[in-house]
Amino acid sequence: MHTLSRMWHSIQNTLFPWLEEELDPLTEKQRQFVSVMELLDPVP
Repeated sequence: MHTLSRMWHSIQNTLFPWLEEELDPLTEKQRQFVSVMELLDPVP
């Protein structure tokens, strides 16, 4: 599970900010998606 957690944190720290930068401006649906995904934690 630690590997999954590390991968998820990498996604949160790199992919989401990159998406926001590259797709600027994000649509409302895209913003909502990113916001929800940032709250998730794959390891309970």
